[in-house]
Amino acid sequence: MKSYIALIAATFALSGCVNTLSSEQQTQIDNMSSCDKIQGLLTSFNNEFSPLKKSRVKNKYMEVWQASYNLVGENCQISKSNNKAINYMCQQNFSEKDQAIAIYSQATDFTQSCLKSNEWNVKTENNENSVRTTYYLNDKSPSISIHSGKTLAKLNDVWMVSFEVGKR
Repeated sequence: MKSYIALIAATFALSGCVNTLSSEQQTQIDNMSSCDKIQGLLTSFNNEFSPLKKSRVKNKYMEVWQASYNLVGENCQISKSNNKAINYMCQQNFSEKDQAIAIYSQATDFTQSCLKSNEWNVKTENNENSVRTTYYLNDKSPSISIHSGKTLAKLNDVWMVSFEVGKR
């Protein structure tokens, strides 16, 4: 059995619903490969990413948890809306389009290489200011969506890259 599944299960079992990680557990997570992290996300999706949840914030519209690890940027979150839709999302902003496209390309490259099965479908949508690649198996399985685009910032150009796991 892969070590990432054992680590996630052990972390969840030891720390309850909201994970408070020891420094040893955090070091193990920090040393996980991108593929281990993606497989952990896909494996824990049906359990609402429970093993990956850290501190929680709740309002009348949704619950949000800090995620145990990041695939893009530094502040990935798990969110659950009132309609029970749950997803993992990371976002990182850049002042230059080329920087955002480089990170988007890295994310799509490591995601493609990590998805072992040839059964994954890939859909890429492009327009002048945005590109999105989505990986999915079927309507019941989680999808992975990676997006890069220009934000709506008014004062200066801001480009972003997001990485999301959830239902299509």
